[in-house]
Amino acid sequence: MALSIVYTDADNTLWDTDSIYRAAQLRLLEAVEQIAGAQTEVRDRLGFVRDYDQALASEHHARLRYPPELLAHALLLGLRRTSPMRAAQDVIRLGTLPETVEVVGRFQETLKHTPPLLPNVPEGLRLAVTAGLKVYVVSEGSHHAVMSALAAHELLPYVSQVLTATKSATLYQRLSALAKPDTAAMIGDQLDRDIVPAREGGLIAVWIPGAFAPKWVDRGMEAAATFVAQDFYAAVSWLTARGNR
Repeated sequence: MALSIVYTDADNTLWDTDSIYRAAQLRLLEAVEQIAGAQTEVRDRLGFVRDYDQALASEHHARLRYPPELLAHALLLGLRRTSPMRAAQDVIRLGTLPETVEVVGRFQETLKHTPPLLPNVPEGLRLAVTAGLKVYVVSEGSHHAVMSALAAHELLPYVSQVLTATKSATLYQRLSALAKPDTAAMIGDQLDRDIVPAREGGLIAVWIPGAFAPKWVDRGMEAAATFVAQDFYAAVSWLTARGNR
């Protein structure tokens, strides 16, 4: 069957959201250190933040979308030598602190910055459209944020629609059905959100390994990928070549 639709993730697939988070998390740590009147002795400051971030995400029902106020509180406990997992459990139970409200506001403002495009994304989108493929962006993030980033990078002409929903095998089954009698593919950077459920939903799944992977992701999931691509253009190139066989 011919390939007619390409679904693609947005964050860390089309643009480098991780770089925005790195900057925001380091600034948050600096602000919390000022509140605590102490600095972490750990050399890898970003690693220190992400240990607490990942512990919270592993314990909170919303995973990586837990309230950022909890991270500020967890870091405060971390500076007092509470372990990441213990801090995560404590702040989920206790909630936020009044003194962290302002610093979290600045953290969220940093996250509003438009992330830079990843390599060869416009070229990949142009190739998809030239090949007659419809491109849909599928994201668990804010619809407004995705649309704003697409507009800022002048990518809207290449995208048929932006879909925002929780990613699951059921969602991908529905997306697969939209392409019938043709086939569809999913391109993404997260094995547990983009690749494994896409394959379970009946889609071709192209994985672009990103700089960040949650600690709970089993690297054995890599076997689920139909193809592993270096960047977005390589992903679309493989798909168009496959579709022409």
